[in-house]
Amino acid sequence: MKHLLPGCLALVLFASIPASAQKLKDVRELHIVFQQLDDDAVKCGLVEDTLDAAVQSPLSQSHVPVGKPWTDDTKRDFLPDALSVEVVVLSDGDECIGNVGVDMLRVVVGPGGNQFGAAVWSKGILLSGPRSTFPRRVKDALERLTRQWVAQWQQENPS
Repeated sequence: MKHLLPGCLALVLFASIPASAQKLKDVRELHIVFQQLDDDAVKCGLVEDTLDAAVQSPLSQSHVPVGKPWTDDTKRDFLPDALSVEVVVLSDGDECIGNVGVDMLRVVVGPGGNQFGAAVWSKGILLSGPRSTFPRRVKDALERLTRQWVAQWQQENPS
């Protein structure tokens, strides 16, 4: 029950965001944020450069304004527009199970004028399979999710 309260509070706050803030419109500069790969992800053959390329390729092909890489040293009061990429993996012998997620994070203004970061777009794919094909499948999933984000961005930002 203790863990349910923060989730409910976040849901209430997110639900109270005006619909106009829940869009991908007017992205001036997008930062790509990769969550660090853990030991199981490395055991399953995932490499940060390959995952980065899987996200960057659809973005560069569609002329999305991508900024310099986001690091822990980047100083900001609040998150700028960011595409957050997370791959969570469990390794069991030769089998790998992973959740691949892409979230669009924006600074939004909530009730009372308070600013906070919120996910305004979120997609994920659950994968499992042998270690031999897992990296390719994760790469393909990231490309697919990024293309879905690009399609939504293009719809809301026609040339």
